Amino acid sequence: MPVNLPLFPHVKIDTDAQKLLVALPTLESRLPNKEPEIHYLRRFLRNRNLHLILRIYRQFRSQQGSKKPAANFAVSQAADVFCEIRYRIEDPKVHELLGILSKPHVQALLFCHDKIACEDYEPKIDPVPFGSGEDETIIKIVRLIKNNEPLGATIYINEHTGCVEIARILHGGAAHRSGLLNTGDEIHEINGESIKGLEPDRIVEILSEVSGSVTLKLVPCMKTNVCRKTKVI
Repeated sequence: MPVNLPLFPHVKIDTDAQKLLVALPTLESRLPNKEPEIHYLRRFLRNRNLHLILRIYRQFRSQQGSKKPAANFAVSQAADVFCEIRYRIEDPKVHELLGILSKPHVQALLFCHDKIACEDYEPKIDPVPFGSGEDETIIKIVRLIKNNEPLGATIYINEHTGCVEIARILHGGAAHRSGLLNTGDEIHEINGESIKGLEPDRIVEILSEVSGSVTLKLVPCMKTNVCRKTKVI
């Protein structure tokens, strides 16, 4: 039976995560063919950063009173400041501030601040209509993180359906690390934009321009597809 100890003993393990870890051996015994998935879940639940995030979350939840942001347009304010002072680089302080505002991490922080201030936590997803039968299309929304790297998959156009499908998942890539994509899945949208009718080269170009969070709208594969011409994304 696996030992459910944290990888970092000096970090106090979250109680809810510990409950899930304790349940994993039972889950593993009932799903004998899912060892890789169980192993991935165990490492995730023992991850130091996860427990630090959960600790911060609980501290915020325990605070009394409502914490309201001063504004929800920090990105716009930073852009206005940048445009206002960018021609005064002879001033050392201005030069330093321009450098700070140009840093990707600072821009990402301001972006996240605005998202939280607006309570915009999830992508806007159209509601899936309820059951008109067993032929109802199943939609899967997947969010991946890619940092200036290919997604790690090959795609092709299914000649029979005209849909963009995943031909292969490349080991070690963002798609493989996520464990959320499968060969044969149909890709219908990228970050809320339809890719219907686009050529594979254009889809590769769109994905190459995206860094950070990528949201894919998929129809899961129901059968194995065979393809010849593929493009790496």
